[in-house]
Amino acid sequence: MVVDSVESTPNPSSFLLRLDAAPEGLAATGLRGQTFYGGDLLCPPAMAAALATEGVESIFACGNMLTVNKVAAAQWEAVLPSVVEALGGASEALAASGLQPATDGGAAGGGASSGGVSIRLQVSQKLPIQVEASGWLGSSPVRAKLSTRFAGAMGLLVERSGDSAFFEGRRWIERGLRYPEVELDPEQPFESEAAAVAAALASELED
Repeated sequence: MVVDSVESTPNPSSFLLRLDAAPEGLAATGLRGQTFYGGDLLCPPAMAAALATEGVESIFACGNMLTVNKVAAAQWEAVLPSVVEALGGASEALAASGLQPATDGGAAGGGASSGGVSIRLQVSQKLPIQVEASGWLGSSPVRAKLSTRFAGAMGLLVERSGDSAFFEGRRWIERGLRYPEVELDPEQPFESEAAAVAAALASELED
């Protein structure tokens, strides 16, 4: 069993992992799925190590899909690679995207080798304005405006409600981590980070 993909969810404390097969010992529960906590005697052995990972609160399992939930204080940069390793490791495609096993150095450095790109969305009065992508090495975030469709809607808001409604309503929404499928070169970390940020940003703009 290996992890094929890692996807963020609307909940910043949860990540969706897709496996190449359902964990051995997982009862068939249809679309309802089942939630497991640390120390749960009914937990499939293949998931026990993942649940025992420091920072993991629970895992919701449904077939070959697992939603991993962390405690609020835990950092995904440290938790996620350890969970993937506990579940049998990453598939070749996922490993090529930059997800690396957790190490003491990576944890201390804030996930510098994780390959994860943090995404934020700026909105005003519930209308999207721009997307921001930040890498894992501390480089300056990269921002991009959304399509003209959103710009037109924002223009109507300003026209009807005035500039004050636009500026007072602005806020940033955390959208979680993305792991774009780009090859990371350990010899050129900042170039790799820039490529991953650009790929993640382009993907968000397409969505």
